[in-house]
Amino acid sequence: MKKEDYEVLSTKPEVSSWIGVRKYFDRSSNDEYAKNVGWYEMCCGGEHQIYTSLSHALKSYDKHIISLRGRDNVLDEELNFPSDSHSSQT
Repeated sequence: MKKEDYEVLSTKPEVSSWIGVRKYFDRSSNDEYAKNVGWYEMCCGGEHQIYTSLSHALKSYDKHIISLRGRDNVLDEELNFPSDSHSSQT
């Protein structure tokens, strides 16, 4: 597991706390990674994007929502990492 994914899971362990991202497994796969570890999907504009990293998926969702609506039009509760989006603004 990547260090940043471990840190995310320390602060957001419940799948219900992830916004815009779902975890998937393929228990029938011959691929051990797909079967046991799985992957994360984010849907934006009807297009599914696949990630092997939870933190990348969550941050991509936040970035997509902010780029779509503008940071001033997005509530902190609608983001996975609201403090990150505040610090990146100029």
